[in-house]
Amino acid sequence: MNADIGCNVTLYNVDVTWCQKLNSLTMASVTATSSIPPPAPLKLGTDVAAHWERFRSEWQNYETATELDKTTEKRRSAVLLACVGPAAHTVFRSFKFDEEEDCTSVDKIIEAFDSYWQ
Repeated sequence: MNADIGCNVTLYNVDVTWCQKLNSLTMASVTATSSIPPPAPLKLGTDVAAHWERFRSEWQNYETATELDKTTEKRRSAVLLACVGPAAHTVFRSFKFDEEEDCTSVDKIIEAFDSYWQ
């Protein structure tokens, strides 16, 4: 019976150690990603075109740095629209896209904002 208990304890320790390593790797990844600030929301008012250029540049860097560019278009577009701010999101809601799926395409959303602001 002691042999069984010892075996279970050993297996338990292996599982805990493996889980701890996995958890620390995951937390390191989350911490590294979350330490990169998203772009500040787009400022509307005077010189919106310049503010849009700044936002778009910061967005591209943010996507690359957080590896967001390797996720689904739906997630990428949701994060973009969350970052762009409420005023610009209202502008986004006024856009008419050719295809329904274009409203979740980051490239199409950026193209629409490019056309709108310039």
